Amino acid sequence: MTINMDCAMTQLDSSGQSKMKRSKKLKKSKQYIENEGKEINLDAIDTPIKKKSKGAVIKPTKKKSKSDKVKKPKIDKPVKGTNLPSTWVMKPVSGIDLVSKDVVVTDDGKYIFVNSLDKVLVYSTASGQLVRQLNTGQILAVQKGAVEGQVFVASRKRICTWNFMEVKIVQKYNLSFNKFLGSDVEDMFIPEKFHDNKQVFISVKGKERTNPLFRINVDTNSCMKIFNNVKIGSVHIGENDNLLCGISDHKTHGYKDCTLLVYDRNLSKQMTMNTDKGRPFTCARVHPVNKVVACGDTSGRILIFSGMEQTQPAKSVLHWHSLPVGGLCW
Repeated sequence: MTINMDCAMTQLDSSGQSKMKRSKKLKKSKQYIENEGKEINLDAIDTPIKKKSKGAVIKPTKKKSKSDKVKKPKIDKPVKGTNLPSTWVMKPVSGIDLVSKDVVVTDDGKYIFVNSLDKVLVYSTASGQLVRQLNTGQILAVQKGAVEGQVFVASRKRICTWNFMEVKIVQKYNLSFNKFLGSDVEDMFIPEKFHDNKQVFISVKGKERTNPLFRINVDTNSCMKIFNNVKIGSVHIGENDNLLCGISDHKTHGYKDCTLLVYDRNLSKQMTMNTDKGRPFTCARVHPVNKVVACGDTSGRILIFSGMEQTQPAKSVLHWHSLPVGGLCW
């Protein structure tokens, strides 16, 4: 039998065996390349790929359309004063708040009262242990009483006199307001001599982002405005409950927390002291018996203002700190 072999279709290898070659039609319909000795069908790949040298790994690439645009990742701007993004929400998960409000020490120095926002914690100074816990609900202020075991606790609706030794309420003073709503109350300050004059100072939510300060008598419900705008938590009274102070914004330029307001109750006189806008006040405390006010600022300075009865009080600067002054106590 005679078999005709087309020389264009056969080829002998090194061992003499015939090796079939792909036809031109096959080459036309399908494209094949070799990659590490294996054949890859290029027609099965939608996008064109380039033939690479032997041993290279071939990866298909995707064509970019004109509609495809590179989207930049959205970066949230941090909240002012923190490093947290604006979309983050920060809330306490567990633990007890011990530092948001000022602590109160009894006259005999045996106990410390801590306003933990929804309860009052009583610690022993001798052992440092928690000896009492008063579950009062949401409160604004705490102050020591004149009698041993007595503590005043204030909320938006009433002021209660507690006996923390027996853990019970002894007396209640209901609050009623005629110049603002109870829901507008932001903060409250109870003087140490509350048991004598029954007066408290209340900061409320005012117009145009202000917080006016009012003096309230819980017996007569009389109300009087003291300051037009104060920083929440900055109110303090001293000099035998006569000299009142608070931090406010600059009246003319509006620089935040750059003005110290002082009010003399006996003279019904108001005084102001200013600082530069780059170093605003952080806290202020009046001396217990003298007309002297100590202030801390963001640069770590402690400023002492004395001679409040003069037209221009004297100012002295004490040692500096590396961080803003968080609290002061005489």
